[in-house]
Amino acid sequence: AFSSGGIRQVRYEDISAKEMGVEFTAVIHATDSNGKIYCSNTVQKNVKGYVLEELLNSGNTNAVRTLCADMLNYGAAAQNCFGYDTEHLVNEELSLAEQTAMTAYSTKQQAPASKVNSANGPTLYASVSIANRVRLSLNARGISTSNTVKLRVKEHEHGTIVTELDTTKYGSIYRSVFDEIGAGDMRTEYEFVVLDGETETGTPMIWSVEGYVREARLNTSGDVTPEQLALYNALLIYGDSVAAALE
Repeated sequence: AFSSGGIRQVRYEDISAKEMGVEFTAVIHATDSNGKIYCSNTVQKNVKGYVLEELLNSGNTNAVRTLCADMLNYGAAAQNCFGYDTEHLVNEELSLAEQTAMTAYSTKQQAPASKVNSANGPTLYASVSIANRVRLSLNARGISTSNTVKLRVKEHEHGTIVTELDTTKYGSIYRSVFDEIGAGDMRTEYEFVVLDGETETGTPMIWSVEGYVREARLNTSGDVTPEQLALYNALLIYGDSVAAALE
């Protein structure tokens, strides 16, 4: 809980894409300095209902209304991918045009690498999971040092430092997690490099959600299911809509 302008607020942010149609019940409990307990009224809300209201609001810009439709398409794709309440897809009230808009997208021709071998330094690997958010699990090996090892994350195009990640050592492998990719950053290329103390070492790894989606589209081994691919496509389109709405 936190206070803003004299109003006490509570946030709950752990709602996954597949749960946009779930009805959440909220009651605020508070205790004053004398130990007296107060309870608020009960509020029931779901993400789907709020997003549909914004979609139907003619006062919103086309960019915001497109974002709403793409967000519900993303939620429905997550339901199908994870087999969650698929009889009640959150985009079922959208028009056919709004539901099929997710097929109209593009990716760059080059797909950034998810593994980098460096002849003069560490090897950096990444594995990806998409659930509540995009989560990049990073592993670095081939490091021989007594210094603190971190992973520096940059925005590749401009070299701006996004964050520096602490690592945990397991045997000879240093591990970390990066899950700070915003919805509007699906096409942003991130650069990851090992920090030996304060010194960058090895060849940086460049990665983006867009590149990952392109790799998935080109996968012919059967490792990527149609439901997973639909989820990745919907995620990329939703990200584009967020970026457009924020311009």
